[in-house]
Amino acid sequence: MFDLIGKYSWDAKVVLVLAAFAVRYGEFWQLMQLYRSNNLAALVSSIKQLPCNLKPLKLQIKALSLLVETMMDVAMCIVKFERLPLQHVEHGNHIFRVTKSQIYEAAYWIARSCLACFSQVKDFTTKQHEQVHVSSL
Repeated sequence: MFDLIGKYSWDAKVVLVLAAFAVRYGEFWQLMQLYRSNNLAALVSSIKQLPCNLKPLKLQIKALSLLVETMMDVAMCIVKFERLPLQHVEHGNHIFRVTKSQIYEAAYWIARSCLACFSQVKDFTTKQHEQVHVSSL
């Protein structure tokens, strides 16, 4: 994944990774919201082997949602920083270098977190009700 997005700016990398994750995450949430009231959503949920009962996964889904919200907040900070007019700042400036270093690290962790979240959403399709234990949460 990092090889694919390597040539882009750091804010673009973050946006690309989050957009790719949003497609899968959004599909999951849409199906989970509609499967009871929409026959097509129920059929697609069944084909994708999504759980019918989310109550046993409530804590995992809450943690996942908090992580996604945090990733979005950090991504917004990165995008806002990259849009700042920095023509008056010396690029050799210590504060500038430290901030850029933190942006690189934050972008890396957003990408890693997206992969972890994707894996978690994928795990929802393989877990049966009996396999969800409080200790695993």
